[in-house]
Amino acid sequence: MHLPWTIWRLAWREVWRLTLISGGVLCVIAAFAVTVKPLADGRLGPAEGVRFLGLALLPMLQYVLPFAGGFAATLAYHRMVSDNEVTAAHAGGVSHRALLLPSAAVGALLGVLLWGLSDRVIPRFLRSMERLVAQDVARSIVTAIESDRPFGYDNVLIHADAIRRLGPDPESSARERLLLSGVGLVTLDETGAVDFEATARRARVWLYDAGSQRGADGGRTVVAVRLEDVLPVRAGDIAPPSEPNRVWDLARAVPGTFSDDPKFLSSRDLDALDRHPERMNWIDAERRELAAALADAEARAQVRASLAAEGRLRLTDADGRSVVIRAAGCAEGEHRWDLLPLEHGPDAGFVRVERFGAGEHAGMQAWRARAARLSADPGADPAAPRGFTLHLEQTASIVSTGRDESTLVGGPATLDLAPLRVPGDPFESLRDRPIDELQALARAPGASDDPGVRAQADQLAAKVASLRREILSKRHERWAASAACAAMAVVGAVTALRLRGRLPLVVYLWAFLPALAAVLTISAGQQMVHEHGPIALPILWGGVIGLIAYAGAAFSAVARH
Repeated sequence: MHLPWTIWRLAWREVWRLTLISGGVLCVIAAFAVTVKPLADGRLGPAEGVRFLGLALLPMLQYVLPFAGGFAATLAYHRMVSDNEVTAAHAGGVSHRALLLPSAAVGALLGVLLWGLSDRVIPRFLRSMERLVAQDVARSIVTAIESDRPFGYDNVLIHADAIRRLGPDPESSARERLLLSGVGLVTLDETGAVDFEATARRARVWLYDAGSQRGADGGRTVVAVRLEDVLPVRAGDIAPPSEPNRVWDLARAVPGTFSDDPKFLSSRDLDALDRHPERMNWIDAERRELAAALADAEARAQVRASLAAEGRLRLTDADGRSVVIRAAGCAEGEHRWDLLPLEHGPDAGFVRVERFGAGEHAGMQAWRARAARLSADPGADPAAPRGFTLHLEQTASIVSTGRDESTLVGGPATLDLAPLRVPGDPFESLRDRPIDELQALARAPGASDDPGVRAQADQLAAKVASLRREILSKRHERWAASAACAAMAVVGAVTALRLRGRLPLVVYLWAFLPALAAVLTISAGQQMVHEHGPIALPILWGGVIGLIAYAGAAFSAVARH
């Protein structure tokens, strides 16, 4: 039996020619549409826009290739039908099944090509696109501020009256520095509600590349903000700064459009991410928040234990000075302790506070107060441990006049000492631990009784489970899209044979609609697998199976006639 090499070669060449033409045109259109938004937002200049457009061409094949292959097969086989080549081949003993082999081969190659691109090549191009946008975050900030718009990143919104670029800073490895004046800053919680807000006379902004000393979130630009002369506001209540010219620091990474989505990771990266979920930026942020919650719980336990057992508590301030509190005990509230006055000795009826310099013999300040309260600071960054504020009322300074003798002098009506931390900050030993270890610590007796730790551990566990469902959905979405791409070329060819005599666009419509339904089913199924897990996989694959069944039914109709 002689194989129909001639007609196979002609069909093969025609399908590939039309695939290249239609795919190229659609790629340019899709890449241009992707480039318009960062250009319009001022995040890219004209030169960067051209480079961004070039980088976007290849990733757009992920969306273009299946429809280009189906369109090419439809037109190529419709032309063969219109020119009676199919009739002549059938009269010469070439079956319809044999005629469809070139389209099946093209579809299979396109499916393999699409899987290889989406698994290996496209993630690299997407990271290059993100890097190109992230390299000019300063342009985005300046454009937003000068247009009287807030600049937003992560869960932070910043508005300023004026902005000035100061250039790079070699000492801190920052690639750009900005000076803002008349600043308003807001942080949002997960629901979009205002979590923290502050105003400041001035703010300094540093931009760090990934891998620099401050750019710890790989692949993204870290924005470090320092507010000077800041007045924080929380939940509508003005909280005046405890010290003049208070400085407030915040470092956040600008969210990556691509790096924060598992869809743009290779299979090897997805496997690694499944084993180490903290590699995802937003999971790592939750991990650090659990570490901070555990550190807070341990610090509060140290406070309770020291006051109950010894009537004495040692803390350290921001300058490393020791602060010793002497009290008869405490009455605990929510993140606060009302210190009880001493019952015996020369300070009976008071709470005594001592602050030492570098070494206990380098000078000491001492106060005693009628009332004292130690409270945990709310903290601007949930991924950092809370400090403590010691609030003293009706204070008097204790001045030493000789050996074992002292006298009292007048003091302020109230005195705040902050920020204070327990010695040997627990957060240092917790912040780099993996998720499994932190979860085990959160389930341990004592820590599990803390509502903050329990809530944060449950939230982290829920997000890790969600991430793993998303990884599963992305894997199957990739496989299903490749299978649908292979099926679309066959569906186009079979539809052209079945609807002979119809206009080309009518024929393609009958091939396009089932293909579109398959793509929509894959997309909807991916979201459902992400939300509900493997139970939704039949929905994700249902469109592909339906597309194959449609091709089989169309071929049966052609074979009968």
